[in-house]
Amino acid sequence: MREVEAKVLAIDVADCVARLQKLGFVKSFDDDITTIYFKTGVVDGKTLRLRTIDNMTYMTVKRTVKGTTTKDAQEFEFVVSDKEVARQALLALGFVEGKTQTKHRVSFALGEVHCEFDTMPGIPTFLEIEAHDPATIETVAKQLGISFERLLNWTGGDVLKHYQR
Repeated sequence: MREVEAKVLAIDVADCVARLQKLGFVKSFDDDITTIYFKTGVVDGKTLRLRTIDNMTYMTVKRTVKGTTTKDAQEFEFVVSDKEVARQALLALGFVEGKTQTKHRVSFALGEVHCEFDTMPGIPTFLEIEAHDPATIETVAKQLGISFERLLNWTGGDVLKHYQR
């Protein structure tokens, strides 16, 4: 699956949510997400993770390419029936467990477009706009009163580095 997204730092959440609702977006998720990252030993731009959402665990493999204002990733994700067994299998294959990260996510959706507010300790809430193409992301950003210059092609790791966490 292709994933195209852009991040916007230090967003005015209340204003943005009001604008999203006015556009017809509906809240689709509001809960914590815990992710375990694994070091793959390959070049940057590849991610292997186990992510728990609503008591379901997903294994995700991503290959990321950064565009001008968006991050474009080829993503393979599937449900695993037992998080600990999947974790142990990855370790047995030689992968090294990296950091574990928990964030609170509030998501809004309209069709295939998703707007997600992520909050982590010590980091101002940021917005992620996800769509099938950069033009849609830019259009939604404009509708939310967000200038083109504020769109970042960053990964979650880039956000953490920016805030030096």
